Amino acid sequence: MKSILCFGDSNTWGWNPADASRYSLDQRWPGMLMKELGPDYYVIEEGLSGRTTMHDDPVEGADKNGLSYLTPCLSSHAPIDLVIVALGANDLKARFSLTAAEIAQGVGCLVEVIRRSSSGPNRTAPQVMIVAPALFNKNTIYMDMFAGGLEKLGELPHYYQAVAQQYECDFLDLALYIHCESLDGMHYDVKDHHTICEQLIPRIKKVIG
Repeated sequence: MKSILCFGDSNTWGWNPADASRYSLDQRWPGMLMKELGPDYYVIEEGLSGRTTMHDDPVEGADKNGLSYLTPCLSSHAPIDLVIVALGANDLKARFSLTAAEIAQGVGCLVEVIRRSSSGPNRTAPQVMIVAPALFNKNTIYMDMFAGGLEKLGELPHYYQAVAQQYECDFLDLALYIHCESLDGMHYDVKDHHTICEQLIPRIKKVIG
């Protein structure tokens, strides 16, 4: 059985923009993957609302730091064949004052930890796939929180792809397929989750069989 760790933020957790609840398992993309890939694959959901790549959040707390949680997460779920890293959107918040290049460097730090780990099959390192977030709607209700971030968001795929090439990872740019037409302009609707699943399945099978 192949094991896939989905390491992301609220759009991995399954935030429902209609009422801030959580989508059901069969409505969020990791759950869809679990169903569509079948019994030969085990999909682990590790989504956390507000999670950053590697930064303590001065408002929401240090537990939002993806880097500090990654190593124990890898150890507890080992062996893992593939880690899907879907982070970076929360790093765009104005309070972090990060450039798109710096956010991509944060993703690179996560990939380094995964590559150095022995949490894959036979104590090797897992394969890694980097997922760049979709563009927010320009009328998002979170505009003030992400002031200046929308422009940087459009730059992320360029820098993420460079990181993916550096570490020889697979790469998916969600902005090519999703347009964030949900109620809050930032979180994905069920149709978007289905699109993510559709895009990931052939890539997963290519990477880990």
